[in-house]
Amino acid sequence: TTAIRAAFPGHEIVPGQYFSEGHAYPFFEVYHDTSQDPLFRIEPDWKLGQIRIVSTRHPSVKGPSGETIGAYRLSDLNQHEQKTCSEGQNENSGSLVCIQQTANTQFQYIFGPIQDGQNAVLIKMSYLPVSKSVTD
Repeated sequence: TTAIRAAFPGHEIVPGQYFSEGHAYPFFEVYHDTSQDPLFRIEPDWKLGQIRIVSTRHPSVKGPSGETIGAYRLSDLNQHEQKTCSEGQNENSGSLVCIQQTANTQFQYIFGPIQDGQNAVLIKMSYLPVSKSVTD
C-alpha cells in the first residue's frame, strides 16, 4: 500500500476485498476528504507485482477525452467506437462495455442501462494496463 499512498498524497486509502467463484480478491479504494464515494478502485495483480485494473464511478473523474460519469452518453461515441461495444458480463451484466485498445492500455467505458439504447449513460470507466508476456 505504500506505493498507492505515495501516488495519492492527501487521500485516504481503504483496503477491501471482493469474492468471486470462491476466491477473495483484494482492492484499494481512494477517497478524497470531502467525498463519501471512492474516487478510484485499484485492484492489484500480486503475481505480476502491478496494477490489474483501476476503475471509477465518481462523476468528478474525467476520462481520457474529458468524459464524465452520468453525463457522457453512448451516442457520444463515434460509429467505430460503438462497434467495440458488447453486452457486459458478471458485474457488468445489463450494461454495454465499449473498449478502446492501444499497444499498452485498454480503456473500458461501461454504459447502462442497456435498455436505453443510444441514450445509455456512462456509469463506470476502467483502465487496464496491457501486460507484456515474460517472453516479450
